[in-house]
Parts: sequence; structure tokens; C-alpha cells
Amino acid sequence: MHCLACHHRVAAGALCPRCGRRAPARGATDAGPAPTVPGFDVDGLLGAGGFAVVWEARDRHSGRPVAIKVARPGAEARLAREAALLRGAVTPAFGPRWLADGRARDGRRYVAMEHAGRDRLADRMARRDRAPIAAALAEIAAVADAVAAMHAAGLVHRDLKPDNLLLRPGGRACAIDYGLARAIAEPGAPADAPHPTLTATGEALGTPHYMAPELWGGAATAGPAADVYAVAAIAYELLAGHPPFCGDPVAIRHGHATGRPPPIAAACGLPAEVDAVLAVGLAKRPGDRPESAAAFAERLAAAVRAAARTPRTGAARRAGDGRRDGAAAPRPRDPVALVALHSDAPLPRIAAVAAGAGAVVARAGDALAVLAVTAPDTPAARVRAAIALARACVDALAPAGPVVVHAAAARVAGTPRGPRVAGAAVAGAESWHAAAPDAAVAITRDAAALVDADELRPARDGYATPAGVTPPSAPPEPPPLVGCHALLDRAAAALRVLPACAVLAGGRGVGKSRALDALAGRLADAGATVVRLRARPASGADPEDLARQLARAALDLGADEPADDAALDRAWRAAGADPPPPARAALAYTLGVRGAGDPDVAAVTAAPGALRPALARALAAAVAARASRSPLAVFVDDAHHADPAVLDALDLAAGDRGAQLAVAIAADPALDDVAPRWGARAARCERLVIEPLGDRDARALLRALLRPAARVPDAALAPLCELAGGVPAHLVELARGAHARGAIRRAAAGDGWELAADRIDGGDSATAGPDRLLARVAADARRGLPAPLVGLAELCAVLGAPISPERVAAAIAHLPAGDPLHVLDPAAGIDRLVARGALRGRPPRPRSPLWTRA
Repeated sequence: MHCLACHHRVAAGALCPRCGRRAPARGATDAGPAPTVPGFDVDGLLGAGGFAVVWEARDRHSGRPVAIKVARPGAEARLAREAALLRGAVTPAFGPRWLADGRARDGRRYVAMEHAGRDRLADRMARRDRAPIAAALAEIAAVADAVAAMHAAGLVHRDLKPDNLLLRPGGRACAIDYGLARAIAEPGAPADAPHPTLTATGEALGTPHYMAPELWGGAATAGPAADVYAVAAIAYELLAGHPPFCGDPVAIRHGHATGRPPPIAAACGLPAEVDAVLAVGLAKRPGDRPESAAAFAERLAAAVRAAARTPRTGAARRAGDGRRDGAAAPRPRDPVALVALHSDAPLPRIAAVAAGAGAVVARAGDALAVLAVTAPDTPAARVRAAIALARACVDALAPAGPVVVHAAAARVAGTPRGPRVAGAAVAGAESWHAAAPDAAVAITRDAAALVDADELRPARDGYATPAGVTPPSAPPEPPPLVGCHALLDRAAAALRVLPACAVLAGGRGVGKSRALDALAGRLADAGATVVRLRARPASGADPEDLARQLARAALDLGADEPADDAALDRAWRAAGADPPPPARAALAYTLGVRGAGDPDVAAVTAAPGALRPALARALAAAVAARASRSPLAVFVDDAHHADPAVLDALDLAAGDRGAQLAVAIAADPALDDVAPRWGARAARCERLVIEPLGDRDARALLRALLRPAARVPDAALAPLCELAGGVPAHLVELARGAHARGAIRRAAAGDGWELAADRIDGGDSATAGPDRLLARVAADARRGLPAPLVGLAELCAVLGAPISPERVAAAIAHLPAGDPLHVLDPAAGIDRLVARGALRGRPPRPRSPLWTRA
């Protein structure tokens, strides 16, 4: 384990050799009874992990020490594979000698191997602050030689770490624990085939501190370069005293995926070339790493032997840019549109209505409330937005008397809580409100002068009212489905060969949910029972709620029906399913039928990581049983947020050839991090990518969104479509802004509606309600990215096309020393932004002008 304070390796319950903090004690290990194995006498427990327990023993004939590894329940297939590798591929040049394997007297699977000693590299690291340079280089060389011999024998380990490395007398290293190893020449070997007891869907392979990026998604193609990466990570820790990436599991994962290891040469008294060698060993792309572990060790040793590091010439000075934090300076006499009304509605309600239109409360606390519209760039656009806001106030706030729109100069100051608007027109609003005519919405002469005369009808005393019948204030809901009918035809065709799966993948706002709804409608029309589920982000939802919904649907338990053991047993019998006791217990525990003290539940939860696979098996049994009786279609929206146990369950159920089951999920590209091979068990799995709309379809959707306007010139649509980048959600937002600003007006001939082209050109539309539109697009973009990538996405938006690692690195070099982007690997970060849809094409470019502005 690693120290929680300084991240140095430390033994459980011991004092950290670097900072002196005591590490938590390890909990009691349930190793089970010692095995009885023919030909060996067991002496005692040597170690225990999540999949196996290792016992110390002696060979009865030779008296030599032996290690006997016994599989835990559910891990027998994994140990059988390891035994096969030890028997046929592992040699004493890099691993322990195989002695025997089979089943102990009580039926548990075991493998007996040479006892390679107790000198674990992890224990050495836990006893010292930092290894002497010579000792560290010797240990790195020993590990690299063993790994090179392993690769020469045709094996890749995939879980190299200090705990799995023993140091023999004479300076040789021995790698142990081949549970995740596979043959290099067999990328499609059974080790990598989907199997519920080997690697669950999307389960990461290895130990986080030392895992190459390609292993995080359970990549079946990870080869020797993954082991080279692990050797480089171990070397970094030996020299620095801590791993290259530290923190919580999420931070560690993102560090390996996109981070640059912090330089350590200067702090360790080593030449700067050492940092360069370590960086190459920890390269994100396998092809960028050294060709072998031995080559890496040789380069590292050569760098250490290089000339002494150049003396430092002094600390770099940090200079500020002369700006001060805090509120922005007031902008004098900034013209705004004001809305005044009398209402008994509480202030939070008034503020909410204002915020919905991108406005702020400029004055409240007395009988008259004044709202200010500051967002659009032009005074005319502000007045139109204020008229739309006034209509919203009439509908939502039950005002007493007219809602009056006025335009006047005012002071707008930025504050941490948003714009603050003040001025004579705000303070003296009674003067222009009280004289208004008796109308739902009245417009003062100053405001009316800023918009076209045909938009208004004259009223008394210089006031006006909005002209004509009010057009819709928002686009139709839900938006029409455009541009993906061919894709839906392919998905529906795939789901006719049961059991089958379909994945609808795409970035935020491209219409995945709408497409999933349409697909569900097609299967419902074909006679299937449809179950619709939506996953929620883990931070804002009960993580087991999705599993409970699926279980209740599959077992025909009503959503509000209280569940107890008897009801659950009846449901299992009615379903005709009989899952094993651990699976039954896991589902009962998840449904709240049994507590943690139940013996069967305790047996499942005692083994680390056993609950979720057991739950997946129970859910799979329920779904498959339900689908064996009649066609069943399960749809999961936002599946990238789904509990992996639910995804595993649906994947397992789709592998039952007797199930009349169709499963379709919609997800953003993050699904590849969670479940990269989901659906592989089904008879057929169709993976479809929903791309942004082409120009023709984007225009068709925008025309539909701008109804009832019949006359919509192409010249007005072109800049909007370009701005939206073909993303339907962005088109909806732009159309919503046009409706809210009154851009849809009565046609001059009086026969229908038209779009006022002068109000929806590219420049005006981009700034119509920018606070709401751009803030929403920016929030969506940030929500779709892991925290370490947000800053990189913002930088790419500033740089513009084309995006290259060299341009990004050059820009990062100019950022302040403490900026988080300094620890990011530009090439890996760009690749991840492309994978998540934030960047597009080769060379990459920002996804759309609207995304860039946001």
C-alpha cells in the first residue's frame, strides 16, 4: 500500500519511512482452511488476495520449500489458466518453476510452484525512504532482464508491480502471479474472450499505479509495451520514492491516460536526461515506448551516468499580469432593457423567471420589481428579449397591472453573483411604469424606438403593445427526428436476430435519446415488451437504483410492491430461473430484502469485489428467463453512467441463445472506458455512431424548429447551421433564442408568419441570449469530459484549428508554473478529446464554432 499523506510505499500498520505517518492496519484475511494436497505438507499462510490464497509448504520427497496457490470461489478458471502458463511457458529465467496442479482434497483448485523467496521488491521499497541510485539501477536492471526473458518466451504479464516481483540471490528477479498474463502471439486467445469469471465487461486489467493506458479498458491487444510501461513506472517509484501518478483512483487513472509524470531529476540529484528517459518509458502510445524493457533500463542507466547536472542559475521569477481578481469595473451608461411589474410572487420565483430569459433582478424588496436584460449585444435585441420576458412574466407571475418594457442607460457591474444593474431608470421605475396603458404588456417610447414599427401596435401616451398574435415562444417539443432514419433501420434490422444488442454512441446533443425512443417504438410495434431505463451520474443518484429497476421489471415485481424473501422466491419460481445462492443473496441484498448480517449475504460480501459479479449473474438470470417466455426489449439511456453490474447482466443475458432478447443502449464515447467490449456475447451486436447532422439535414431540422415561420431564407440558415456544427441540441438552442427574441413575425402580406432575417443573421443569432446558450453549451462540454481534460479543451478552443501536440505544448509552456496543464501529455490528451467528440477530424479541430465560443 501507499502512504495516504506522501504516497511513499509503506507496509500495513507501519510508520511511513518518509513522513512518519502510520499506515492503516490490514483487516483480517479470510483465507479459508489450509489445503490438503498430495505430496506436500502445508506449513502456514504466505499471502492472500482477491482471487487466490497462497500457502507455504514443503515437498515431502525433496524437502524443498514450495508455494501452493489456491483459488477463491469464482476464480478457478483464472487459476487454471495461470497453472497452464506456469506448466508450459514460464521458465526459471524469469518466473517460478511449476511443480504440480489439480484439485485439493476438498475440491479447490490449486497450483504448486517453486518457493522463490520472501525478498519482495515491494517490501524493500517500504523499508527505505528512497533507494540509493546504484541499488535502484541494479533492481531496475534485474526486473528489466526478467521481463525481457518473459517476452522472449512469448508471454506478456500485464500486472507487473513491486508486489509481484521477487529478488533472488545473485541479482536476478522473479515475476510471480500470471493470472492476467497471455501469449504474445495469440491476441485473440481465450484469456481475452469475454467470460464472467475472468474479466468482467470493461474491467481494468492490472494494478492502477503501474497500468499502461491501453490496459484501463481491458484491452485484449495489450502487448509487451504494457509491461515496458510498468517497468518504467516501477523505475520512477524506485528513484523518486513515489509512483508517477498519485491520488485517488480517478486521479491515478487520468494521470496514466493523459498526464505527464512530474519531473524528478532535479529533486533526486540526477541529470535532466533521466526525466526524458522516464517520459519515453511512460509514453501514452505503445509504439512510442522503448522496444524492450532491457532497452529502457540501458537508456536509464546511461542517462544516470551522464555528466553531472548543470548548476541552477537561480529560481525563476513569477511575474503577474497586472490584473487584480474581483468584480469587474462598472461600465458607465451601458444601455439595457428593463421590465417592471407588480407581483405578489416570492422573489426566488421572480428571479427564476428572469434567469430563464437570461435576465437579472435589478430591483426588488418593494411593490415594484425591475428586471434587467443585459445579454444581447445590440439594444434592439435586448428590447426584443425583454418583450419575450414580459410575456413570460404575464404567464408565470400573475402580475397586478401591466408588465412594462423600457430602455435606458444604466450602470452594469460584474460581481461574483452575476451582473448588477443600477441607474436612474431603475431607481425611478415608477415614473415609466405608472403611466402605462391597461394592457398585458406595454412598451415605452424609448424601448419602441429601438425595434421595427411593424413589431408593435400604437397605444396611448406614446406607449405601444406587441403587434399581432403572439407566435410560439419556443420550438416544438420534442424536436423532430431528422437525419438518422437509415441508422435506425440498421439498428432495427440487427435487433431482429435475437438475442441481439445495439449500441448508439455519440457526443452530447446529437440525438441519442431521441433515436433510442424511436427504436423502442419500433420494437414495441413489433410486439416486444419494452423496458426503458435511464442511468444517472454516480455523483447524483443511488448507484443501485438502476439494478433494482431492472430486477423489478425482469421479475414482474411492481415498482411500489414491497419485496420480501417470500415474494422474491415466488418471483424466481414464476420466472423459471434458479440462480446460484450467491447470486440470489446479492440480488436480495440490493433490493433491500436481506441485510448485511444475513449469512448468505455476508458470504458474498466477505470476498473483495464478489458482490457486483454475483449481482450481475442474478440480473442476467432474471432477464434471460423473462425473455425466454416472450420477446423482451431493454433500452438503457446514458449507459456510460450505468452500474457495470447492470451492463454485465445484460451482456450475459444476451449470451443466452434461448432468450428472445433485444438490448439497446445509448451512450457517449465514455462507454469505451466503462465497457469497451459490451455486447460481444450476443448473437449479433451492432455498434452505431450518431454523427452531427450534415448541412442539408441541419437546415431541415432548423426549418422545423422555426415554425410557424413559412418563409425562412437560406441566407439566414447558413450561419446558424455553421455555428451549431450540426449538433441538434445546439440548433434547438438557437431556435429557442429566435422565438424568444420575437424573430418570428407576421408576414407583411398578413398571410402567415415569416422569419425576420435581420434578426437572425450569424452575428446577431450568436449573441442572442448568449449567457444562456453559451453557458449551456459550455456546461455540456465540461460535463462530458473528465476534469483533467477540461482545461485542455478550453485551450484547444482558444488555439483553434488545426490542433497539434506541438502547438498545444508550445501554448502550455507559456502558462504559469502551477497550471495543471503542465502535467498533461498533449498527444494523449488530444487523442482523448477526439475520442469524446470534443475535437474532430485529422488534424483535429474544435467540434463546432458554437463549441469554440462557449
